[in-house]
Amino acid sequence: MAYADEIAALKGKTRNQGYEIGGKNAALMTAEEEHRAYEQLQEAHKALKESYEAAETARNLAQDHASKMQRQSEELLSSLLSEQRETVARDLVLKEKEVTTLSSDLHEAKKEIAALSKDLIALRAKLRPKSPPKPSLALSGNGTMPEQITEALKSQATTVMNLFRSWDRDGDGEISRAEFHKAIPALGIEAPREYVEELFQMWDYDGGGSLAYKELKRLLSGQAPPKQKKAELKLSGKGPISEQLAEALRSQATRVLDLFRSWDRDGDGEISNAEFHKAIPALGLTAPREDVEVLFKLWDVDGGGSLNYKELRKILSHNGPGAAKVPKTSMGGAAKTALAVQVVGKVTAAFGNK
Repeated sequence: MAYADEIAALKGKTRNQGYEIGGKNAALMTAEEEHRAYEQLQEAHKALKESYEAAETARNLAQDHASKMQRQSEELLSSLLSEQRETVARDLVLKEKEVTTLSSDLHEAKKEIAALSKDLIALRAKLRPKSPPKPSLALSGNGTMPEQITEALKSQATTVMNLFRSWDRDGDGEISRAEFHKAIPALGIEAPREYVEELFQMWDYDGGGSLAYKELKRLLSGQAPPKQKKAELKLSGKGPISEQLAEALRSQATRVLDLFRSWDRDGDGEISNAEFHKAIPALGLTAPREDVEVLFKLWDVDGGGSLNYKELRKILSHNGPGAAKVPKTSMGGAAKTALAVQVVGKVTAAFGNK
């Protein structure tokens, strides 16, 4: 029995040991699994580390490549810029040389042009026909200005006729007013234009505005001019008598001036009050003395008691300040004279303002 108990005890002990062995086996299996899991974790960590290292390596390589590419790009750009600067500098030097060459050529060309211009001027001077020396006709200083001009022209009659003939482009044998004015300074005569015009009007007897060569030749040779039939002066019968007188005198301005000139014995170029009164009937005009006096005072704008040729010519030819019309009225001679004095005062003030 003891033996059975011992066997039973042994069985129990064996069973317990089996349990222990089973537990140890289970624990051992668990430890192995944990060990395998640990090894797997280590392998995964190793693989992850290798991946990280590979990624780090790849990143470093990429950075190195990018830096290298950047350096290469900068070097290439710097090289291109340097080449460009050198090219521009070379081109600039060439352009400056071209400009210098062109400037030199231009300077030489200007010298050649200047030399050619001088040669051309010299050649023209050689080819240009020599013009006859310009005549110089001096005025004598004796008599009125028109008389002095006439005397100077007569002294060189042939030269004067040749000059007018050379200007006769259309061959009509006429000397116009413009040609006459042009001839006086061309002949070396210095005279105011108004006196030249006065002489032209003296010689232009028919009032046609031109002189025929034949007539001019007769005048320069000292022959008497052909007598012209004087136009009869008549009053128009319209308006105050003094105004009618003014209109009649203007209609024959040249004849009136010729008449006064013929009476100018002392050559002072002045027309006195008495000469003015004497001229009216000499011109074939009949008018009351007081009306003639009204007209004289109206034309004597400065109140000096006389008219000079220049003043009278302006009044007769251009309706000067003394050519104002007399107011139309039927007042007597004394009243007309008083009114004329007032008009003269107004006209004189207006003339002075001008």
